[in-house]
Amino acid sequence: MNAELSVVNESRIIVPTLFREDYLDCLRVLTRQGKPEPFIDAMLKIQQWTAAFDYTDLDQVIGQMKACNAFEKSRRQYELLNRSDLGTTTHIQGK
Repeated sequence: MNAELSVVNESRIIVPTLFREDYLDCLRVLTRQGKPEPFIDAMLKIQQWTAAFDYTDLDQVIGQMKACNAFEKSRRQYELLNRSDLGTTTHIQGK
């Protein structure tokens, strides 16, 4: 998927750990029910999230992703924050 995105100069997709279950749920719906819409919606949201970071300084982007809760595992305890909204409660909904 990322190779195809790169060919057309689109931002690659990084699936944060906190978004993993949502990602897998959408894949299940796609494979079991043949419904691509939840997967497409999820990938568009996460691509926008990924594109918001400046990757010129890897340490900085890792710190920002950490601040966005990207590496957390519990959706009950954490929300995936947008980079631009680190000081607010704005978050990306899973589905």
